[in-house]
Amino acid sequence: MIISHNMEFAEKVCSQKWIMEAGRLREEGEIQLDDDDDLAAQAAGADEVVDQYGNKIEVNKVKTMTDKDRKKAIKDIEKRLKDHKKKNTLSDAEMWELQDKLAELKTEMCA
Repeated sequence: MIISHNMEFAEKVCSQKWIMEAGRLREEGEIQLDDDDDLAAQAAGADEVVDQYGNKIEVNKVKTMTDKDRKKAIKDIEKRLKDHKKKNTLSDAEMWELQDKLAELKTEMCA
């Protein structure tokens, strides 16, 4: 991982970038795995992965949400955002995170 303000340098050495701009974080690119660095690929089917040093790494698999779960999550987020407008209960970062999650869930519902 590197931290840099020089985009030209970052473009040359990084396949994936996390860019902080105006207080919001966005991701560009994808991680490229070498043959020796395929723990993520192994983890797709296993509950536990062993790295090159013999350390056991537990894998937390992401569970896919049903449409019913998505609708409930959307309602919960909309309620929290509505409460925030009335009582100012969230920080700006929490509000942005909830707005991003809401947009993501709504996009998944349409797909």
